[in-house]
Amino acid sequence: MAKIPCSVNMFYKMTELAEKYGISVYEVHATILRDGLEKLGFTCDHKGRKLRSSKKGTSIYCSRCWRFFDKKYRATPKAGEKWEYYTPRKTFLDLMKEEKELKDKEADPMGGLQLDKRGGE
Repeated sequence: MAKIPCSVNMFYKMTELAEKYGISVYEVHATILRDGLEKLGFTCDHKGRKLRSSKKGTSIYCSRCWRFFDKKYRATPKAGEKWEYYTPRKTFLDLMKEEKELKDKEADPMGGLQLDKRGGE
């Protein structure tokens, strides 16, 4: 039986992740690549005219690194005005990390603490 190339296995895994989190395979690919580059020291400041909105106007993203943002509002000192600001949207990697931490916490509710097994005197 022929061995399946590693690149095909990676594509299948990215497809599984995309289906699980309801995103596109391209978004999985871009998120993994961006995360790896950030660990190597490459960063994007998302400043200036880099933030754009999608054609439908539902999503805001950085045109250089393709990170998605959520628009939030904050009250201003003047009545009736609001300031807009943007926070990075959680990626599927963040969600996977939270799921793993929750699973680890359920598996070890004491958080790594060990009870003293000596006899009580």
